[in-house]
Amino acid sequence: MAERRMIHVGILCDNTMVQAGLRALLQKETDIEFVEHPDQDYCDVLVLCGPPGLRSSVDLELPLSEPAPVLLIIAEEIDPYRSRIDSVSGAIGLLNEDASEEEVLAAIHALAAGLVTGTPQLIQKLFVGDQEGEKTATATPELTPRETEVLRFLSLGLANKEIAFQLKISEHTVKFHVSSIFTKLGATNRVEALRVGIRIGLLDL
Repeated sequence: MAERRMIHVGILCDNTMVQAGLRALLQKETDIEFVEHPDQDYCDVLVLCGPPGLRSSVDLELPLSEPAPVLLIIAEEIDPYRSRIDSVSGAIGLLNEDASEEEVLAAIHALAAGLVTGTPQLIQKLFVGDQEGEKTATATPELTPRETEVLRFLSLGLANKEIAFQLKISEHTVKFHVSSIFTKLGATNRVEALRVGIRIGLLDL
C-alpha cells in the first residue's frame, strides 16, 4: 500500500488562541506536518485567518518558494484578502470562521490535491461578485472547444504541466491556450479568468 504524501501546512493568524487550536488540530494528523515558520520555510498549504484588515494576515510577505503555497483563507469576508486571492495562480480555499475541524481538514486535503474548495457563499462572492450593478461584458467572448477544456481544467486548479498531460498536448500549447483565454476574457490571472468564466456561463459553480 502506497504511503500517503505528507502535506506541509503553515498558519498566519492574528488570533493566538485560534492559531493554537489550528496548530493542535494539524499536529494530530499523521499525514500533515506543521510548518513553524511559513514565512521562511516551504509549505504546501498556507492558512490565513484573523480579523479583516490586520496587517500580519494580509500584508505579510509570503515565502518565495516554488511552487508557491496554495491558500486556505478562514474569514467571514474575502474583500480584505482580495490582493492575495488575485495573485494566486492555482487552487484556493475559502471557509467561514465557524468552519468545523472536519471542514478545515477536508479543505486542506482538497487544496493539496489542487482543487478549489470552500463555503459556497464565499466561492460565489469570489468568482461572481456580490455587488449590485457589477459591470458585465457587452458580448460573450467565444472560446474554442480546446480553450473551454483548458478553462475547465484551470477551474480544478491544475498546473499547465498537468493540463498538458490530461489533454495529451505540449505544455507550450497549454500556455498558448491560457494566454488566449486571458486575452479573450480580459483577465490577467487564473482567478480573474475563472470569475469571468462563471459570470458569463462558461463554467458552473
